Amino acid sequence: MKPIYRLLFLATLFLVTATAQPRVGGLALDDPPQLFGNCNPTRVHFTGRINATGPMDVSYVWIRSDNASAPTRVLHFTRSGPLTINYDWTLRGPANGWVAFRILAPQQLESRHVAFRVNCGR
Repeated sequence: MKPIYRLLFLATLFLVTATAQPRVGGLALDDPPQLFGNCNPTRVHFTGRINATGPMDVSYVWIRSDNASAPTRVLHFTRSGPLTINYDWTLRGPANGWVAFRILAPQQLESRHVAFRVNCGR
């Protein structure tokens, strides 16, 4: 490759890399344990992670199998890397369902749906 073309290629690569917007990816949602015992009430705890490639704000919402609405939350990234998010669902009897979270901005993504079961008594 001629030196002038190599220089143009490297300059273009630098500009594209330098102006690229941070992105969201690497969504993870841990499986909650199977819950047994007293169901008056039972708290099911969910832990997830959102990864960003740089400083940004990420809007997300938790979604559930019962279609209940949850407030939109904003996660503030000051640098690249993962941040942890948590969600609790309180139930008053035996139940099964799923939970996930949905990224609303800066792009739309959705985590996997994590199933759970609450068994009352033994």
